[in-house]
Amino acid sequence: MHFINVSGSGFDVEVLRQAARFKKFGKGLLPYLLGLMLLSGVLVTIGRWCLLRKAGRTGWHSLIPLLSTYKEYSLCWNGWLGVLDDLCFVLALVSDLLKFPSAVYYALMLLNLGIGVAEGLKLAKVFGKGRVFGVLMAFPVFKTLLRFVLGVSKAPYQPED
Repeated sequence: MHFINVSGSGFDVEVLRQAARFKKFGKGLLPYLLGLMLLSGVLVTIGRWCLLRKAGRTGWHSLIPLLSTYKEYSLCWNGWLGVLDDLCFVLALVSDLLKFPSAVYYALMLLNLGIGVAEGLKLAKVFGKGRVFGVLMAFPVFKTLLRFVLGVSKAPYQPED
């Protein structure tokens, strides 16, 4: 199974499916993975909240999944591209679960990664950070941490006109 998660959601259906079958610790790994997913969701929400507040936007928008993506992308780009990015990830999930050809899956994930890198670079630029910071924003592990760093750093938010 070829499942790669490059979105910021932290949701991986195949890992959950395999964990439900794996009984190494008696009760399985499913509760631990669900706890880890919950923790990552909380960290993503906190990071987006800090980022939106730093940009002068309403922080509670980070609690609503598609709205938070729209608001984050609208800080530096067109917000609808964020919705498209999430849609590409969901369609890649569905294409993988429905056993579509691998080319469909990889094309959608490549589009997802491309949009993510471009958004990371633009977001880093409006907060006065460099290209390496922007490229790291494309990867979920770093993106969660770097959103928080952008939200609490002293670098001012300078939107492009």
